[in-house]
Amino acid sequence: YIIETAIEYCYVYKNMEVINTNLKINNIKDKRSVADIIIKIENNIINLEANREYYKGLLMRNYYYLSKIISNYYRIKDKYKKIGLIAQINFNEFKINDSSKINKEYMLIDKEEYDIELKNIKQCHINLDKLKEKCYINNKLTTSITKSDKARLILVERDPSKLKELAKGDEMLE
Repeated sequence: YIIETAIEYCYVYKNMEVINTNLKINNIKDKRSVADIIIKIENNIINLEANREYYKGLLMRNYYYLSKIISNYYRIKDKYKKIGLIAQINFNEFKINDSSKINKEYMLIDKEEYDIELKNIKQCHINLDKLKEKCYINNKLTTSITKSDKARLILVERDPSKLKELAKGDEMLE
């Protein structure tokens, strides 16, 4: 989704640096938090979160993690102009807000004039159940599936034969 539109995933794989997922505790009252995966690609930071079930407070927890990553990155770098994309991608096995969309992207935006305040901070939700509905017809993979869809389906697929089928023909996934 972000990776597909911004950077080819092979490039990401070759150039990413996995960052410590223990989010920094800034004072004694901070809660200890561990993100699923945080990667750095050039001056971009991307947090990947896998959410199997929805529960009250999940969206706030995800936003808290994103906020901690933003504050930690700004403290370390102190050069605000050089900071690239800071994003959190949530891979959800449920839908957010009764939406039928597979991908939802959130940013800080003015609600009247729709001005985007910070274009480099994004929170994304990918509905993996909806993606499965799009990519499988009668339990068979559709022929129009994209590389990005394949990569995202691999995150949620549990059937070994379907995983093998998803990886087929892709040098990096085989």
